[in-house]
Amino acid sequence: MPQSPLAVPVAAPGRGVLDPDGRPLPGLRDPALWVVLALAATFLSIAWYHERGPQIADSIEYMERANALARGEELIDSKAIRAFGFSGLLLPIFTIARWFDVRDFTHVMQACQVLQIGFALALVALAARLAARVAGREAGLAAAVLVALNPTFLRWGVEPVSGVAAGLFVALGVAKVFDRRTLGSGLVAGAWLGLGILMAYQNFSVVGVIVVFVALRDVRTARMHTVGVALGVLALLFVQCVLDRFYYGSFAVSVTSYLYQNFGVLLASAIFKLGSFLHSERIVEASRWLYNQAVELEKLDPEFQAHAAEYQSQVKQATAEIKQSRGLAWYFQNISAGLPWAALVLVAFGMLRAFALRSWKVWLAVVVVVSNASAYGLKGSKDFRLWLPFLALIALLGGIGWSAIAGAIEARRNSLLGFARALVALAILAAAGVYGVRENWNTNTRKFGGYWDAIDFVNRRTAEEYPLKPIPPGAESAPRDRVSCAYHWAVFLRSAEAVDLIKLPHHLDFWNAYSPEERAADLEAISGLDWFITHLPVLQLFPEVMEAVNREFTVEAVFFDRLRYEGLGPIYVLRKRRGDPLARRFYEVITDRPVDEFTREHRLDPERAVRWCEDTAEGRVTRLTLLDWKYEPVAGDGFGWITYTWYGGGFGARDYWFVDHLTSDRLDSSWDNDHYPAYGMHATSKWGDGWILREGYLVIPESDPFRAGGTTRWFGGEHRRGDLIPATLWMDIAGLDEQHEPVERLESCDPRGEYWSSRALRGRPPLPRGESIAEQGWTRVGRLWVPVHSDARHPDDGTPVPAEE
Repeated sequence: MPQSPLAVPVAAPGRGVLDPDGRPLPGLRDPALWVVLALAATFLSIAWYHERGPQIADSIEYMERANALARGEELIDSKAIRAFGFSGLLLPIFTIARWFDVRDFTHVMQACQVLQIGFALALVALAARLAARVAGREAGLAAAVLVALNPTFLRWGVEPVSGVAAGLFVALGVAKVFDRRTLGSGLVAGAWLGLGILMAYQNFSVVGVIVVFVALRDVRTARMHTVGVALGVLALLFVQCVLDRFYYGSFAVSVTSYLYQNFGVLLASAIFKLGSFLHSERIVEASRWLYNQAVELEKLDPEFQAHAAEYQSQVKQATAEIKQSRGLAWYFQNISAGLPWAALVLVAFGMLRAFALRSWKVWLAVVVVVSNASAYGLKGSKDFRLWLPFLALIALLGGIGWSAIAGAIEARRNSLLGFARALVALAILAAAGVYGVRENWNTNTRKFGGYWDAIDFVNRRTAEEYPLKPIPPGAESAPRDRVSCAYHWAVFLRSAEAVDLIKLPHHLDFWNAYSPEERAADLEAISGLDWFITHLPVLQLFPEVMEAVNREFTVEAVFFDRLRYEGLGPIYVLRKRRGDPLARRFYEVITDRPVDEFTREHRLDPERAVRWCEDTAEGRVTRLTLLDWKYEPVAGDGFGWITYTWYGGGFGARDYWFVDHLTSDRLDSSWDNDHYPAYGMHATSKWGDGWILREGYLVIPESDPFRAGGTTRWFGGEHRRGDLIPATLWMDIAGLDEQHEPVERLESCDPRGEYWSSRALRGRPPLPRGESIAEQGWTRVGRLWVPVHSDARHPDDGTPVPAEE
């Protein structure tokens, strides 16, 4: 008689646990499992190769915490409430690096990624064994394929995040739950599940459902097994509570904080609704008390309370838009990103199969998957990465579904229908793999790669210069360059031997929330740097930071790729000023130099000057003069840098908007850089008489280069077949109303004193001296050659040059 497809596995003497057909579970001696593992390793390697830059700040913090523990240092500016488990797994790597005084940390990160791949492959093997125990060897191999080629697994299987290890330990715990129902077996199962929680606190919900399910199953027949599971989980939680005492200074503080903030609010909300329904003021008051405990963290250690409260306020602010855009149905609307349609078909068949079978093991998987997927739908922040802890159980259901479609082995061999069913099942499994790999390939894993490009640029430059540095008296070697990044996590473990990577005391993003002492600590740290990597919004949002950075640094390189960065914006590599008065800077304000002296000192050509005038009761008055402009290439991704030198004053309360454009043949295809002077740091209403302003801007020869996504609109037309584009620089000086519409303009006038009316000359042919007025009201201030960017170059093969691509 053939075995039931979900018969209870048996253990043969010396052979271990068998599948329902009496065969050994897939293991290290199973060639088919090795094929699946090789498949997983291949596509994980491809995903690793395709990746550039960190994927998420969480992964960096796990490594950073392990590094701090290995060096006996305090983790700077960490406000996240995390378990220590995953950092503990990484700790040996950083300990070894410390023993050998490793300076090039790139290899340390690679070692962490290799370890992560090891966890990922172990999860594939364990998924095969779990499903095989329930539905047979073929179902186990199908489950392994579903894990190995899952897009979420491929993305995070090469990035050190806790989800993969958490999924591994949860799967080990479930496998032990499938064993005999004894106290000892329960203790081991609980310990594995507890380790899953220590990897990531989000596993409280996964483990909680498993424990409750086991308790209901064992309530009459094996209560000691449930006791063992509970004790095993509690023992590992106790370990975490003790670690909290040593790290945070308060016993169990991270555990209770997480439970309060993630479950307390939901429970308080449910109790409040119950009290309102029953019209019970006592129940309503109880819900309010619980809510206060969850939100205000009243029972936490005072120091950690401020620490955690600040972090939570930051999280709430940062995820407000995500909560609005990702509703309850987000997982269902985007299911293909985490579970391709073919895999979803297999999982659905597995769930339907559960109704026809009397197997608590299948129902355990169904309950865990459905309950947690639904619960995560209630959270504001949504990501399929959160499904990694129960991915093996999803694959178990998929393996059962595959087995249900394929049918029994005997039927496949002895009937055409059975053979056809097997082919259909294999086709669905193959489609799940193909779509999973394609989804991962289409995922942008290089969004933050520009930060690696930036730190690699610094590494190369410092490596070239370090041998030439003088060695101070009494020192064994020259000092290394001190480098920091506005987002430390984006460059952590990427510094080379000649670089000291410095983390700022406090994250710049939350500058407005800091005390004067905290701000001073950041500014002092910045002033002591040799290099600083940042993107512009961090500076423009906080004038105090912008002024400090601009005062200390020049622009050395800029990295930008619009499609890859997805709206992130250019990344600037800044270097400590070294005395060159004409070095690239964001801006420089000179208030104590006569303009004639400045013009002579910098050898400016008066013939290049362009003026803007205003008619007053006293006559025509020159308000603003463009003394000079300069275009030059800037290192990095092949773009340019334009510097304007202005002279003016007496604007009163008016804040003028500087309109500057670069065009090629057509005025409707241009680089637009409309701005308030000095990046908005020095509005014209604040100018005194006779101010000189030098300001510089990145030039990207594309229309609207900073938008996220869409087609690329390079300017240059047919000139993109060559190396240089003839371009025109235009200017306009306008006052804006509340709707950002121009309401008044300064009129351009001849630098020799002859008055021009831009209204009268607008749209006419160029004047003899070339300073013509465009139809839009722009003043032409000069001509230049702009290099064709490597991405914009079109082959000189006779094909038309597209306006957009």
